[in-house]
Amino acid sequence: FLADVLVGDCVDVPPNPGLRMAPEKSSTQQNGFIERYDSVRGNNRVYVIFENNRAYPHYLITFD
Repeated sequence: FLADVLVGDCVDVPPNPGLRMAPEKSSTQQNGFIERYDSVRGNNRVYVIFENNRAYPHYLITFD
């Protein structure tokens, strides 16, 4: 698949295999709601998103 992905507000993070959701933004708690980054970017420019609805399959590429 070739997908279009909405990365939104991204933050650079060091490798962390235990990361299950995007980190919290600093001092953004309003009305009990904690705001998080939309995605993270690792050392090798790999973007990680945490919500499936941010990726849209654009093309299915096949080889004969």
